[in-house]
Amino acid sequence: MAKKKYKDLWSFNDKTPNGMRIFVDLKSSGKLKITLSKQLGKGLFERDELFIPENNIAVLRDTLNTVFPPSQPMAATPAAKTYTLDDIRKQHGQSAYTPWTDADDADLKKLHGEGYSIEQLAAHFKRGEGAIRSRLKKFGL
Repeated sequence: MAKKKYKDLWSFNDKTPNGMRIFVDLKSSGKLKITLSKQLGKGLFERDELFIPENNIAVLRDTLNTVFPPSQPMAATPAAKTYTLDDIRKQHGQSAYTPWTDADDADLKKLHGEGYSIEQLAAHFKRGEGAIRSRLKKFGL
C-alpha cells in the first residue's frame, strides 16, 4: 500500500536544546503531524511521530495550555541542583561519583555472582543503588 502524500498547509521546525529536531506540520488532510527526529549517523535518523486528527487539535491545544499555562512559561534550562557532591558523598560514601577501578569492577562481578543484593553492593562499595545497577547493566549482569 502506497503512502498518501499530503501537501502541508503550514510547517514549522526547530532544533531542540538536546540536538533533536522537532517538526510540526498541518497536512491538507486536516491532521496535525508532530515529529521528533534524532540523527543517529550519516543519513540515519530515529523518528517519533504523532498524528492528531483535525477534530482533536483544539483539544490538544487546550490540554497543553492547561498543563503549561502561557503565563508560566516552561524553563528552557533545567532547574539548578539542590544538592552538592559533598551531600551525595555524605549519604552514600566517599566513593560516590569517583571512577570505578578494575579491582572494583572485578569485586562487583564476583559479589553479584555470589548473590549479593543491590542494597548490599551499594553499602559495600559506598555508592548509590543507581550506580550499582548502572555498572551491572554495563557488564550485562
